[in-house]
Amino acid sequence: MLIFVVCDLTFSIFENKKSELIYSGFIEEKDKIKNGIYFRTGLIYAEGIMTVVNNCTNCHSAKLVVQNKMSTESWNTTIKWRHGIQNLSKSGGNQEVIVNYLVTNYPPTKKEVEQF
Repeated sequence: MLIFVVCDLTFSIFENKKSELIYSGFIEEKDKIKNGIYFRTGLIYAEGIMTVVNNCTNCHSAKLVVQNKMSTESWNTTIKWRHGIQNLSKSGGNQEVIVNYLVTNYPPTKKEVEQF
């Protein structure tokens, strides 16, 4: 946990020392973004990340997402399977955002494409 305090310090030979507290708060370490990575999940911080976090990481680790680099078609099939067979809740109309994030940030490699 990172604790920070921001102060406005004014020192003058004609006035007493003054310190005005502007803001004091906590930044949770897990909510940091470092080198483009969302610390809490290890996912690339990009458009759509919070939709992925809110829809996918409630049931499984973000590591599962990262290791399964798939095409748009494969992701859509996987999500449909998870909703149908595994009886998971729908993505609330967010499937396109989720799939776009995954394909953009974790595209399949040539080897992975050849396997399908």
